[in-house]
Amino acid sequence: MVRPDRKIDFWWFSQGPVSSLKFSVRWTGRMVVPETGRYALQLTNSSVCRLYIEDQLVVENQVAELTSFQPFSSSKYFTFEGGRSYPFRVEYAKDSDEPFAQVSLQGAWMPLPEEDSRLARALEAASSSDAAIVFAGMPELGETEGKDRPHLHLPGKQDELIQAIVHANPKTIVVLNVGSPVSMPWLSEVPAVVLSYFGGLEVGNAIARVLVGDVNPSGKLPVTFPRRLEDTPAFGNYPGGKEVRYCEGIFVGYRHYDLKDIDPLFPFGHGLSYTSFAYSHLQVPSSIKAGEAWQVSVNVQNTGLRAGQEVVQLYIHDVKSSLPRPLKELKGFKKITLQPGEVQEVKFDLDDRSLSFYDPEAHQWTVEPGEFEILAASSSRDIRAVAKVAVTKR
Repeated sequence: MVRPDRKIDFWWFSQGPVSSLKFSVRWTGRMVVPETGRYALQLTNSSVCRLYIEDQLVVENQVAELTSFQPFSSSKYFTFEGGRSYPFRVEYAKDSDEPFAQVSLQGAWMPLPEEDSRLARALEAASSSDAAIVFAGMPELGETEGKDRPHLHLPGKQDELIQAIVHANPKTIVVLNVGSPVSMPWLSEVPAVVLSYFGGLEVGNAIARVLVGDVNPSGKLPVTFPRRLEDTPAFGNYPGGKEVRYCEGIFVGYRHYDLKDIDPLFPFGHGLSYTSFAYSHLQVPSSIKAGEAWQVSVNVQNTGLRAGQEVVQLYIHDVKSSLPRPLKELKGFKKITLQPGEVQEVKFDLDDRSLSFYDPEAHQWTVEPGEFEILAASSSRDIRAVAKVAVTKR
């Protein structure tokens, strides 16, 4: 028995349970919808697939050739009666030598505009509540290694929903279930945003513990969130044609935003907490010789009322280089746990590679004598302490 708001997924690779590259299979089941109305069924597949409802062929997809593991999708609308059991079957035939096969059947309630009262019900609930929580994000296969996203927006009308909810209740929390950056046109109006990424089966319990304060969030962004698509490093060169030019070179991620002096929506390494941290006493040698191992330390104090974790980041800036270099480069990070008022000394062990760049003419990593800035930071844009070290020849 299958609910219409659930997805059935069938995947094979050549090393999977079906040993032959060519095969056929049939699934049967029954579907019951909770209420009468219009529903959409989407069939996504490689090769050849057919969907039957009550023994009637309703969808047929034939994929002549699979390109870059991109299956074909088609959708149809149906009017189903609530509580009635609908027999269905899916027939799939893999007739190619591709070492890959996919069948996916998805269903969703899709009322006509004049029948859709979801927004009105959501606004009524939000306005009569102490606080509102909106869970937004990407649909299944909205993010995948097999294709690129065409834009940064949340799909559908999620941005409009968030803006409507926060107008109905200013105490609105947005929980984003996404795996990559999205634009947030409503950010200035929403007092709190939680980025959950894709946490698996227990993500609901984990988010609940964070929202009620049982757990102090301590994550940091491993990527930069841009304000707009045009700000991203590859925008001017992608998608291109048959060949893609990586003109950004070494200036990817936060390095690009530093080089172009672009203010991101959220910088690399950013992450808030229910407590706060202060940095002090950044200790750096006044000078070192190239080839020597050396150490940097900084004191971090929990200045809030809650125990928490901080990710201390260490960046290095080459003040003057013979070749183009990023304005700063991440050379180390450590996550520490501090009780309220507690101070901890965080140490980083560095060496030549921490200072070097690759010289394509010499075909080797090179350390040039000169002045370097050592930056202790809470994010790539939140620099808490700066010190200098002079590097001399061996």
